[in-house]
Amino acid sequence: MGISLCGDEMARSRSLGFEWGIRPGAALRAVLAAALWLSPISAGVAMAEEAERAEPRETGTEVSQYYSIEVPARRDMVERGRTVLERWRPDYIPLGIRAGSFIVRPGLDVQESYTDNVFSSETSEKSDFITRFIPRVSVASTWSNHAVSAFASGNIGRHKEYSFEDYEDYTLGATGRLDIQRSTNVSGRLETQQRHEARNSPDDPGGLRPQEYDVQIARVDGFHRINRVSFALGLGVEQYDYDGAPTRDRSDYTTSLRVGYELVQNYEAFVRLTHNIRDYDRGMDGAGLDRDSEGYEAVAGVRIDFGGITFGDFFLGYRRQDYQSPVFNDSSGPVIGAEVTWNVTPLTTFIGTITREIRESTLADGMGGFASGSFYTTFTINAQHELLRNLILEGDLGYSNDDFKGIDRSDDIFFAGLGASYFMTRNFYIRGGYEHRMRDSNIVGSDYTENVVFVRLQAQY
Repeated sequence: MGISLCGDEMARSRSLGFEWGIRPGAALRAVLAAALWLSPISAGVAMAEEAERAEPRETGTEVSQYYSIEVPARRDMVERGRTVLERWRPDYIPLGIRAGSFIVRPGLDVQESYTDNVFSSETSEKSDFITRFIPRVSVASTWSNHAVSAFASGNIGRHKEYSFEDYEDYTLGATGRLDIQRSTNVSGRLETQQRHEARNSPDDPGGLRPQEYDVQIARVDGFHRINRVSFALGLGVEQYDYDGAPTRDRSDYTTSLRVGYELVQNYEAFVRLTHNIRDYDRGMDGAGLDRDSEGYEAVAGVRIDFGGITFGDFFLGYRRQDYQSPVFNDSSGPVIGAEVTWNVTPLTTFIGTITREIRESTLADGMGGFASGSFYTTFTINAQHELLRNLILEGDLGYSNDDFKGIDRSDDIFFAGLGASYFMTRNFYIRGGYEHRMRDSNIVGSDYTENVVFVRLQAQY
């Protein structure tokens, strides 16, 4: 089931699915803008594995649409640092279609789910059945040096009772990597997405239909290693275009630098510096407020690997976001992050994560107050157990806190889920599960509880 808990960004079906710098100058903005205009053309046929690993970037992104059963292509890929779900299973590996030096991997998922609170409402709970169709295809090179790939995926949701909640999301993209030397490479990514905002999002405008928006992404990363020292530099831009809500349209620019030092084999200390600029297309929003902001983050951490049994990243640092308008309170505070995997036995894996980030928000409190953003903190635990070679059980627990700046609102979100993945053949899989979600807010009328049961069939060649 593979879960990536993302707070109130989980979309209506709630399938468990469980950056860094220097301000860009005019030349950099022009280059990035050109890359964005070219992204739909460069996409071609898209690579689903990359799309399925993409992190949700805005409220309403369906986490589970990106996830499909992933298995390594070679035995040596699972000798270290692999979870139960990633374990080598030669009888259940999709072979793909070889086209010269490329591999094509098409797939289709169909999911049926039942929710007892489709609108995430506190007082007017409505149930519904939701059918989702998730087609995808990927094309990836198999070269020994350099790499290119393309991916495309869709996420089409159909409601039995409330058809005005239907949606059609998609992702198109392409990636590439240029290997300059054995220890030096440059990679890039172009991507275009269509998404919708979830009804459980605090920023949901509450219209008859879900809020739709487009995202254009361009990113370039460079990596170089000198003996024990590694350097990673990244430049990226994301453009958000909200349908019918132009005051929310914006561009996010990021620059990042990471320096790592290998203390001993499998132990690395690192520092990471991040700079971001959030530039709204309109100088003022509907309330006459300038929401442009600039921020930075500085963290130090360590990456460890105890023989492939326990491995992960830990970091601690400080983050600040300064806003142009004096009406908005600047957001600052400590940040912490961790993702630790523990293979307790050959049959059982635990994965724990901690994340804290500053998110954009256009929320108003109805009394003249406006949120500049929020500090969003999440804790999750995922357990995987191999009951049979082709039957994996999973359980999840999660807690998130959404602390809004500029208004008196704080939301606590609790999440729990159980599920199973059954590999029937190398091309067909089935999943099922139950999910419970609850929000406890200090704002009257903003609480909700939801229960979801789902079954999902996957075909992958």
